[in-house]
Amino acid sequence: VIVSSSFSLEYCEKQNLFNKASYIPCSLDTKRFVLKKHSDSPLPVIGWTGTFSSVVYLDSMKDIFYKLKELRDFKLVLITNFDYELPGIDLEVIRWNKASEIKDLHRIDIGIYPLIEEEWSLGKGGLKVLQYMAIGVPAIATNYGTACNIINSEKNGFLVNNEAEWIETLCLLIDSYELREKIGKKARE
Repeated sequence: VIVSSSFSLEYCEKQNLFNKASYIPCSLDTKRFVLKKHSDSPLPVIGWTGTFSSVVYLDSMKDIFYKLKELRDFKLVLITNFDYELPGIDLEVIRWNKASEIKDLHRIDIGIYPLIEEEWSLGKGGLKVLQYMAIGVPAIATNYGTACNIINSEKNGFLVNNEAEWIETLCLLIDSYELREKIGKKARE
């Protein structure tokens, strides 16, 4: 049994007839996921990528987006397989397509990986975080699950615990092109 979450490893070892399982983290081809060229855009782009099965995590950010809009200007880009609306938020939905995936991800200045603290989330492999990091974009993730094994907070990304920390960290990155670039470079490393 091969799992992509260290949190699933112990469970699978116990359930497997031979008590064997292996944890292999999600991996990406860095020749395909090339480094983004950063620019000091007047309207930073917050991005999220995912399918309809993950919409509950995106939904958990609605209040944060509205509170953030009162504090900062930003654009939200979603790379998905479904339609989504947030009235009053500058939002663009891009249909996921393998051929344009990297170009679409390069539109993002800040990548988000929200989770809900529940057992199901512990089985997630952190692919979104790795995608953002692979292209040199700073990732902000809920301080829960596999992302905690990937992100060294404030060094190569950010781990946040609550709504206030989401807003504070998003404001920090929106305000500083230099910080986005610095964290993005460390993330790519």
